[in-house]
Amino acid sequence: MSFGKKDQRIDIFHLSKPQKNGIAGLIESKQFKDKIGMIVDDDLQTNYNADFACLVTSKNGIAPRIVMERSIFWGLKRGDAMSRFIIFHELGHYYHKDLDDGFNSEKYDAERINNVEQGKILKNEAAADDFAENYLGKDTSVKALKELYDQVVAIDGNEMAATEISLRLRSLE
Repeated sequence: MSFGKKDQRIDIFHLSKPQKNGIAGLIESKQFKDKIGMIVDDDLQTNYNADFACLVTSKNGIAPRIVMERSIFWGLKRGDAMSRFIIFHELGHYYHKDLDDGFNSEKYDAERINNVEQGKILKNEAAADDFAENYLGKDTSVKALKELYDQVVAIDGNEMAATEISLRLRSLE
């Protein structure tokens, strides 16, 4: 599947069925210096500090991959707004080089929480949302964030995540 045009085009190649805890596909674009792997991790919530998907790179910023729950992979294939938004949001983090040298996930998470407590969205999160909206459109992005909000509340009642998503949603509406 392809999104965007010319030099902005993003191509997503996916397997018909992802490997168990393994490769699910590949993403490439002239905008990215590397091809980005899509990896399904059936135990995502216990192995990574993420609810649905996260961007991972090696220490030098190469070998990028988006690690996701199996349901996100199937949703991407089906064309679900939330799944596509999550993938494009993570691509936005890669595009903006959010995980380059010196990235500290504990510091990032603390900054995120501090921003939410002040009723703000972390700049990197807003930029990743903008990247996703650029490819998927405003209506799809709003629908996706509403679905994501419902999922976060239903899964574990994570108040901080729900508040952040509602702030992100308001910035798009």
